[in-house]
Amino acid sequence: MAQISAVDDVIAALLSVLDAALSVPVMDGLEVTSSSLADFVIIGDDGSLTNFTGRAATSTQTPSSYEPGSRNETGSVICAVISQSGDDDLPARRAASKVTMAAVEAALRATDNLGGVVATGHIASIDLYQARNANGSMVRRVFTFAYTKFQD
Repeated sequence: MAQISAVDDVIAALLSVLDAALSVPVMDGLEVTSSSLADFVIIGDDGSLTNFTGRAATSTQTPSSYEPGSRNETGSVICAVISQSGDDDLPARRAASKVTMAAVEAALRATDNLGGVVATGHIASIDLYQARNANGSMVRRVFTFAYTKFQD
C-alpha cells in the first residue's frame, strides 16, 4: 500500500537523529514541562507560547513524470531551538542557542536523507526571535527542515 505522506516518518526521524546527536533534550512538540529547561530543541512546533494553532508540518505530492503511478513529495517540518533563563542576558541566550543550532545543522548535514527516510533534506530557513519579560530572557531559533521523498 502506498504511503499517504512521509511527514510522520520525517518527524520521527528528526527526533531520532537529533536526540542521538545533541546534548540537549529534543521534544516531539512543545511540552508543558519545557519552562523548566534552559536549552532544548522542539520538532513539529515553533516554540511560540502565544500561537498554539501553528502549523507543525506541510507536504505536497505531485505525480512523478518518470514512473507512472509514483509521486514526488516535498514537505517541511517546523522546528525550534530554545534557550531561556531567569536573567536578562540575551547575548548569553543567543550564544547558547547558536551552539545548539550549529549542532543541529551538523547532525542533519551528516545524514541529509535521515537514514533513508527521505531522498534529500536540508534546513531551508532559520528565523531568530528574542524576548525579555518578568520571568527572564529567551531566544528562539525557528527553523524549517525541507525534504523531498519519492513514493510508489
